[in-house]
Amino acid sequence: MATIKGITVQIGAETTGLKAALKDVENESSKLRSELKEIERQLKFDPHNVELWAQKQKVLNDQVEATREKLNRLKEVQVQVNQQFQAGQISEEQYRAFQREIAKTESQLKNYEKQLKSVNLQNQEFNQRMQELSEKLQKAGERLTDVGKSLTTHVTAPLAALGGLAAKTAIDFESAFAG
Repeated sequence: MATIKGITVQIGAETTGLKAALKDVENESSKLRSELKEIERQLKFDPHNVELWAQKQKVLNDQVEATREKLNRLKEVQVQVNQQFQAGQISEEQYRAFQREIAKTESQLKNYEKQLKSVNLQNQEFNQRMQELSEKLQKAGERLTDVGKSLTTHVTAPLAALGGLAAKTAIDFESAFAG
């Protein structure tokens, strides 16, 4: 942004330097870039951390909004800059620097939107895999429940009956000797 110096624009009722007009969105964007770099650095060490992916998604979304705001401000004053250039109030170098700043901001916006789309897609795929896993676990649980019922019906009940029969036989046997 340091390349655009000496261009004065009017935003609303306030006349200010272009650099000052963009200062707040530049500061916000810079903070977000730093945070995004830190998140990406952490993801290299722990690429499956769901919290980090959620943070990356949030920061990218904020970065898209900040970059879009910057682009909107640049386009808002583009007519004034064109007029100043035509009137000879700014140099050709300043005019080209302004045009490069617009092109750079548009490129950054596309890049951030592409990254956000990729993260959203990864998040969507992760959620889909979790849903599939949940369904498989539920089906496995249902099958285990069925196996448990089957064991109760086909193994436990007959064993209990066999135990009861063995006890009756033992009692009958003892009764036969006692009597």
